[in-house]
Amino acid sequence: MTERIREAIVIITIAVIFVDKMLCLIFNSVTFISDLLKPLILFAIFRNLREASVNLLIVFWKSKNMIILLIIYYSLFGWITERMFLGTAQANNQFFPDRETSIWTMMTVFGGANLIIRILPSYSANRFSGILFYIFNIIGIVFFMNVVIAIMYHMYLAQVNERINNFKKTVETMLTDA
Repeated sequence: MTERIREAIVIITIAVIFVDKMLCLIFNSVTFISDLLKPLILFAIFRNLREASVNLLIVFWKSKNMIILLIIYYSLFGWITERMFLGTAQANNQFFPDRETSIWTMMTVFGGANLIIRILPSYSANRFSGILFYIFNIIGIVFFMNVVIAIMYHMYLAQVNERINNFKKTVETMLTDA
C-alpha cells in the first residue's frame, strides 16, 4: 500500500469518526461507527500489525478443520449438559437454560474461568456432572489444546518461512537486475 493511499484511509477514517461523534452529541445517541473504525486506523498506520493479522487470518483459514472440530466438541458437551440438567433447578439458572447458553458455559469452563462457580451448583443437582466436567476439561486440555497449538504453530511457521523465501527471491532478482 502506497503512502498516499494509507494517508487517505487514515484521513477518511478520522473524518468519519469525527462526524459520527458530532452526530452522537447532536442527537444524544450511542455511537457504533467510530468504534468499528478505530481498528482500521491501527491497521492503516502500522504495517507490522497489518502483516501479522493477515498471517493469523491465513493460519486460521488453513486450520479451519481444527476449529470446526473444537466447535463440534463444545456443541457436543453443551448438548450433554443441557440434556443432563433438563427439568432441574440447574436448568433454570443462568448457566444451562438452553443449548446456546450451555455451549457458552462449556467454553468458559474449558477456559478455566469460573470453573468452580459452574461445577458446584451442578454437582448438587447431579453427582455425575463433576465427572462430566473433569472429563470435558481433561480431553480438551490434554488432547485438543495440544493439537490445536501444534497445528497453529506449524501453520504460522510455514507462513513465516514462505514470506522469508519470497523476500529472499525478491532480493535476489533485484540484485541480478541491478
